[in-house]
Amino acid sequence: MSAERKQFRLGLVGYGEIGSTLGRGLRGAGLETIASYDKYAFDGPYADLIQSRAKEVGVTLVRSNQELADAADLIVSVTPGSASLESAEAFEFGETNIGLFILKNQTMFQVLRELRTSYWDETTDRYKRAKGELGFPNELISALASRKFGVFGSPFADPREEQGIKRFEDLSRCERFLSELREDSLS
Repeated sequence: MSAERKQFRLGLVGYGEIGSTLGRGLRGAGLETIASYDKYAFDGPYADLIQSRAKEVGVTLVRSNQELADAADLIVSVTPGSASLESAEAFEFGETNIGLFILKNQTMFQVLRELRTSYWDETTDRYKRAKGELGFPNELISALASRKFGVFGSPFADPREEQGIKRFEDLSRCERFLSELREDSLS
């Protein structure tokens, strides 16, 4: 990375083919701090391979998702789709809807229509849920997973994203975050 680019601490969930390739490339491009949590890094059939790949390029292996969260400013999951939701559930901080989910929009709209049909109460003009809201995207992702629709889940988090919008006061925090993002992109 060039001198004028800001350094950040990257966390990778998974250090298999994709994670090790990404780690090698980013370290080669100048990113100084990369940590990775892989459930097979210290015990399992791939431990030696994962450890040698990480050591070769200077990626730090950690023993838990929580340790990774403490070591990173940005976390990206590079696990196969089938393991991504499991990886996301292992984090014990912030909102559970921090992430990137890639799927066909037709599938998403179909499932959203099904959820509305199942949970919308016309008489109260609210969803039949504890807080009267659908809980997007969590309920959408759960519905997609239970129906075995194709969805790629990739959890990631910036510490500023850990707070969801629950109250009116949370909007000012979001506005500050967006301002910081704009300033970061201009510098």
